[in-house]
Amino acid sequence: MHLPALHITPFRFLLLVFFVVWCHYSFPQTTVGPKTPSTVDIGKIGVGGNSPWVETGTVTSNDDIDVEVTGTATDGTELSDGVLFSNFGFTSADIPCGSIINGIEVIIEKSDNGTNSEDEIIQLVNSAGTLVGNNKANVGVNWPDADADVTYGNSGDDWAAGLTQSDLISTGFGVVIQYQGITGTNDHLGTIDFVRINITYTAGAPTEIQSDVAGAAENWSSTAAWNPAQLPQACDNVTILTGDEINMDANPGACNNLTIQGSGILNFNTANRTLNVGGNLSMDGTANIDGTAATQDLVVTGNFSVAATATATDIAGIDLTIGGTSNIDGVFTLSSNTGIKTFTGAVTIVGGGDSWTSSAITTTANLVFSGGIANSGTFSASDATFNATQGISGTSALSFSDAVTVSGAFVITNTNTSTVTITGVLNGTAGGSEWKNDNGSTLNYGSGTVPMATGTLNVSTCTNTINYNRAGIQDIKSTTYCNLTCSGGSTKTSLGLLTINGVLNIVSGTTIDPDNFNIDANGNCKINGTLADGNAGETVTLGDAVGDDIDLFGGTIDGSATGTVTINGTVSFSGSSTTNIGRVTLNVNEALTIPSGTTFNFNANADNGVKTFIKKVTINAGGGIWTSSNVPTTGNMIFQNGITQNNGANFTAGGATFNTNAQAVDGSGSLSFANNVTFTGGAVSLDAVGGITWSTTATVITITGITVTNNTTATMSSTAAGTLTGTGTWTQGASSTLNYQGSTVTITTMNASGAGNTVNYNRAGNQTIENTASSPNYINLTLSGASGTKTMETANQDINGNLSIQGGAILDCAGFDINLAGNWDVSSTAADAFVDGSALVIFDGGAAQQIINTSGVANGSIFANIRISNTSGDVTLVSNSATATASLDFTSGKLILGTNNFTLGLAASSGVLSGNSSSLYVVTNSTGYFQRYAASGVATQYPVGISTASGQNLATLTPGDNSTFQVLVDASVTTPNVAARVVNAEWTITRTGGAAATTIKLGWTAGTTTGASFNINDARVVIGRYVGGGSVWNETTNSAKTTADPFDVTATGFTSFSPFAVGSGTAPLPVDLLFFTAKYIQPVSVIEWATASEKNSNSFSVERSSDNSYFEEIGSVTAKGNSSEQNNYSFTDKTPLSGISYYRLKQYDTDGSFTYSKTVSIEVKGKTIEIRKIFPNPMGGETYLDIFSAEETPIQINLINQSGENVQTQKFNLIKGDNLLIMDVNDIGPGIYFIKTDKTDVEKGGNLKKVSVMER
Repeated sequence: MHLPALHITPFRFLLLVFFVVWCHYSFPQTTVGPKTPSTVDIGKIGVGGNSPWVETGTVTSNDDIDVEVTGTATDGTELSDGVLFSNFGFTSADIPCGSIINGIEVIIEKSDNGTNSEDEIIQLVNSAGTLVGNNKANVGVNWPDADADVTYGNSGDDWAAGLTQSDLISTGFGVVIQYQGITGTNDHLGTIDFVRINITYTAGAPTEIQSDVAGAAENWSSTAAWNPAQLPQACDNVTILTGDEINMDANPGACNNLTIQGSGILNFNTANRTLNVGGNLSMDGTANIDGTAATQDLVVTGNFSVAATATATDIAGIDLTIGGTSNIDGVFTLSSNTGIKTFTGAVTIVGGGDSWTSSAITTTANLVFSGGIANSGTFSASDATFNATQGISGTSALSFSDAVTVSGAFVITNTNTSTVTITGVLNGTAGGSEWKNDNGSTLNYGSGTVPMATGTLNVSTCTNTINYNRAGIQDIKSTTYCNLTCSGGSTKTSLGLLTINGVLNIVSGTTIDPDNFNIDANGNCKINGTLADGNAGETVTLGDAVGDDIDLFGGTIDGSATGTVTINGTVSFSGSSTTNIGRVTLNVNEALTIPSGTTFNFNANADNGVKTFIKKVTINAGGGIWTSSNVPTTGNMIFQNGITQNNGANFTAGGATFNTNAQAVDGSGSLSFANNVTFTGGAVSLDAVGGITWSTTATVITITGITVTNNTTATMSSTAAGTLTGTGTWTQGASSTLNYQGSTVTITTMNASGAGNTVNYNRAGNQTIENTASSPNYINLTLSGASGTKTMETANQDINGNLSIQGGAILDCAGFDINLAGNWDVSSTAADAFVDGSALVIFDGGAAQQIINTSGVANGSIFANIRISNTSGDVTLVSNSATATASLDFTSGKLILGTNNFTLGLAASSGVLSGNSSSLYVVTNSTGYFQRYAASGVATQYPVGISTASGQNLATLTPGDNSTFQVLVDASVTTPNVAARVVNAEWTITRTGGAAATTIKLGWTAGTTTGASFNINDARVVIGRYVGGGSVWNETTNSAKTTADPFDVTATGFTSFSPFAVGSGTAPLPVDLLFFTAKYIQPVSVIEWATASEKNSNSFSVERSSDNSYFEEIGSVTAKGNSSEQNNYSFTDKTPLSGISYYRLKQYDTDGSFTYSKTVSIEVKGKTIEIRKIFPNPMGGETYLDIFSAEETPIQINLINQSGENVQTQKFNLIKGDNLLIMDVNDIGPGIYFIKTDKTDVEKGGNLKKVSVMER
């Protein structure tokens, strides 16, 4: 045959070359790998030998698998079993659909340890697990003696296996290896260390097919459904357009990538249909894959994605398998519980508004995850199964509303940084099943069944949290936790030991019950709910170091008396609420502070179990509250480092024990105990500024072998005997107060010597006053209470401060003496507040002291014996009188009466006076007097003195019969005032009982001043008695005297008693004025007086005044001179003044000296105008008229001669009261005249006055 010549132009040649070159580079070969197997089958069925392999490691790294074959090389029995290496992990991303497989290279690292072995089978396996293609065994070639790589096949050798892309990306694809021994009779040991596969392929070009049904429905198997009009094949990319619906009627259907756009629908509307997607599945918009049967299968070998434009994508009731990853970047729902949904690769919810919802899948096995979940959007599921080792991650919460199962010996690791919530049961299916919370993750667990009952709950990695949050009872798995939270209410019960190395959080309303098991919480704790340590022998430990925060805000710790809760961390309260402690043994090992607004309460069960506070308890100011009244048992409340109670806080307790350490109860507030308190083990200082109270009537305070020092106000309200008891010491600190109601004190040692302290026996009943071991016995001793006798115990009492008897209390000395350095203060209303017997009360202070009785009952200051022994001051009576029935003794200091009286002795006994002297005496510096009984004929002393500086003004009285005298001495002779020739002392002596004459001796010292010219050595030194009325003194004539200091004067024969004075010289005292009166007998005033006696009296001048300031003499009366009889005198004022007039006497002695009487007054009524005086008269020049007018009025004054002629008229205006008018008579001749007014009511001769005018 002759072939025509082929003519090729240069241009055409170039096109041909270009085409060849383009074709060459359009289909390049690609090699992927090497990849290693994930599965080893060491007994490959169908390739049998007589020696099994032993796997000593995994096949994903260099780890040996060994086989030893036995027999001889000639009998054909030295064959190993076949071993299959598979699941190499090739994907459609590695080998695209439609690719042509150019070559397969298998690399085996192996050795036989020099035992002469060779290959028997080296052959590939397809996706169905069937041996295919050539056997590449190197027959006749020994295996290396040591590990070495041996390569089978290459990039151009397809092993004649006919393998496709779908075979190579399946998990079944792999290689089978078998070997045999070839020489000798020894055993042969083969080792395979590593297997790798490389695949070389030429990529194909898949067809792009789109649905073409114009918004209607069409079948997958109809070419009319597609554009181009051909049925999709395994390597075709298929797109179902928005609005189109494709019914899956093929079985099986296949494609490479499947995309469902917009509102496109893939509908499995016929049972037993399968669609294999060899590549990826993509959905967006509202794309939907629908179905109604588990036999409707969608198998995706590649990845699944939901686009960001997806607003409501949905896969319904089919079996779904996603072989690759799933990326949810929009809204995705699995809306049916029909069929199994398996996600082999990782599922990622990207974020933002992206969501996964599978709540409709309520069968655990119908939602399977094999590659984990990463959620940064919204994930809401019901049930699920995790069937491979995988993780849960992301930054947003995941929620499973029902059960979650770990299927198989796999580990599920939660690293999600938000929360994973499982409301149903979390469980495994094998012992190797494990749920692990990793660092930063949180699991909210809501089932009542314990999590991972089968398998392991691994929640120990810090800082993860598991929250048992069911709204009902739950069991807590026994394991080690990092953070454990119990919430949702009701009771969470431990099924074994709980170890919490992070935070234990019991939320308000929730209870955790250890249920016979221990809890070790080694980090921070937040107990806002209830920790109910309810069974005997349990131990709960909260915190393991001082830095751990144990927040008890609003929480409760309760349980059983023998269950123990130990707090090793620092207790805090994150808000204002009430924390309750109940039936439990509680140990708080760090300082406890109750902040303002927080109540730390021990509830009605709290007296079961011992509560021990190792370090200080502080209740803060402004409203912190401690209430442990429900713990009355002493040994059930133990403090080992004291209490600080601040002002505005509240501390109310039942019983307590303070032991182990020296400690203090301090702060600015107050504390109250209602039951017994024991102090032991270390000294205790009570320093709370607001005081400490034992508030009930049966409280006992026991001190064992230590010292308790009270530096505040301690009130012990128990009335029992031995309220304060024990073998220790109670010490009253400086300025402290003890209010004690016990009937006795039975403590071994009581020390009440602290400066300024007070012990108050204040029971409303009888008490024994403790004979304290201190010196002095007491500083301030107070006896109070509504009633009861306080009896001194066994000895004299030394009180270095004040003794106060109050309320209705009675002090019974029981015959023992009292040394008192402070005040005696009685306000008790008892009829006899002081029962002293023969006791001596010694006032021995070093500063001024007082005897105070404000009770209104005199017996409160009636003593048997008093001793004044004050070294630097005096003793003063205040508010009431006092009595010493037996004796008054002075050793130092004075007794000052003021306005109060002092009685020595009884009605018929003068008592014993001793120690008084010129510097030791009774000061009567006011109205108070010294009273004493004086027996007939017995000289009895009355040791009075004017002041603390005057010295003793001793009065000695010797009555002629039994008498009682009251004596006081004043600073000067003031009744009346006599300043000259006298001792400046006035003794007021009164007598009750007795009438016979009495001898009086009045004494004074050089400290008592005397008036001018007084001289003890004068011939006459006499006692004068003031007899009343004006200035009347009655002198004695039979006085005797002592002229040496101390001085005295004695006189006898006194039967009357009044003020007495001492004078010297010729006439030391004035006349004895009995009375002085004035009365108006119209129209005159009559002045009368009388004297009892007179000595050297000369005359009496009568003086008058209208204003009680300016007096003028209106007359004079001659005195009798010397007289011992009563003399009466009178004087008439013929021109008394209108209104009030004042009169006095000026009494002159013969030596010219004078004294004034008292002033008396009268009132003259009825005068309107009165011419009181005209002067000078005779008149000359200017003449003055003194006129009184009762009102303002004009007046006319006429001068009339003897012939009745008016020679002069003058007019004036009178004011009310006194008026002084001036008349000019210079032009009037000498003679007799009359002054006449125009008023008719002028007194004294009507309106006419006679005057004369002198010659000039």
